[in-house]
Amino acid sequence: MLVKLGCNLTAIDIAADLIEVAKEHASADPVTSKIKYVFEPVEEHAKSNFEKYDIVVSTFVLEHVNDHDFFIQSCVRCLKKNGSIFISAISKSLLSWLIIIYWLNTF
Repeated sequence: MLVKLGCNLTAIDIAADLIEVAKEHASADPVTSKIKYVFEPVEEHAKSNFEKYDIVVSTFVLEHVNDHDFFIQSCVRCLKKNGSIFISAISKSLLSWLIIIYWLNTF
């Protein structure tokens, strides 16, 4: 995890309950307890955090977003010049869904 490498980490989510779960998991480790959690959509976050981050990571969010272009533009707006963005999404293949179901039931 980036925070264990000394990076400042801001975690953004629109689900308050998931932020609480993440905080609970992070509280067990003094390093990860330094993560800053923000409850707002990235589209709103981008308005006051222009060119703030070196890296933006979006994991399994894109498939839940209605306006992909605006979402990605908002992520890019938060990036510093020459920053990097990493976006992952769940494939809609049957194999991918089976793997996700297995993973969710295992961990």
